[in-house]
Amino acid sequence: MKPDEMIEVIRAIEAKKPIQRRPHACEEEVWEDVKPGDQINFSAWDFRIKPEEKKPREWLLVVRPDGSIAGAAIAIAGTWIRVDDPKDLHCPSVRVREVLE
Repeated sequence: MKPDEMIEVIRAIEAKKPIQRRPHACEEEVWEDVKPGDQINFSAWDFRIKPEEKKPREWLLVVRPDGSIAGAAIAIAGTWIRVDDPKDLHCPSVRVREVLE
């Protein structure tokens, strides 16, 4: 690790942010959480600030009987807001969720 990366990790530890580690020679993206009391050894381990988990986006598609999309809805502060033509309010909606890898 470069000195500036080490400093960033040390500051994150002081700020009580979650940290992850992997063996120094490991090239795979296999990281484990550092637990309280674990030794911080920069010569044996690579460390990083644990990335925040991404939440998949969700929305509703309003589908007309002929299969065409009439509009959509998005969640704002936990409430679904439809953004479609009022004449299509009787149409069913399909919930869609983004796939994150």
